[in-house]
Amino acid sequence: MADNSRSAPKHVHQHLSKTSSRYVAGSITATHDFVVTSFSLIDGMETGKFISSATFSVGGRDWNIRLYPDGSRAEDKGYISVFLYFLGGAVGARVKLSSSLCLVDKGDQESFTDTHAFDSIGGNWGWFKFIKTSRLQELLLPKDDSFTIRCVLTLMDDPHTEAVSTVVVPESNLHQDLTRMLKSGEGTDVTFSVGGQLFPLTSGCWPHGPWYSRRSSSAQ
Repeated sequence: MADNSRSAPKHVHQHLSKTSSRYVAGSITATHDFVVTSFSLIDGMETGKFISSATFSVGGRDWNIRLYPDGSRAEDKGYISVFLYFLGGAVGARVKLSSSLCLVDKGDQESFTDTHAFDSIGGNWGWFKFIKTSRLQELLLPKDDSFTIRCVLTLMDDPHTEAVSTVVVPESNLHQDLTRMLKSGEGTDVTFSVGGQLFPLTSGCWPHGPWYSRRSSSAQ
């Protein structure tokens, strides 16, 4: 007589890998105030000559602000020129630069914003004709002959995509765990007797609801 019995299929344990990545675009923002006092004493100091702020650091790079009271070029005479200078650090920084001229009790009078990449040390970026000298003199008349150049720098990191750690999710072995519990009795707290045969179960695996209420009454 032929044997129709078949061996139980073997379950192969598989691990499901989950990977992910993320796009990162960071930035650092800082503000530097360059206070200029007694402007009347530096007005007329000749085209191309400048005064500078102290060196300040943003994003691991060194900077300063240079102000040209009579303009940085001959064609800028009659205007004040303002520039941000890159003094040291990693080159290639992409900077969003916002500069404004601030007066006490009057707030910002002039404000400019631009974006520039500093590819070499000593590079600069700014405005040749920031404000007319005559206009600034008018604004300073009732005040104490001082003003502030406020420079807001936003250094934008090069955007990049980076890998995130891989999570390995093991395949569920619930059916095997339940079979093992039934055979060994491990973790069981209830035993049913049906037809003289004992079935150990854990209360967490009981069937619930109306079906259970009807069937449980027949258990011996």
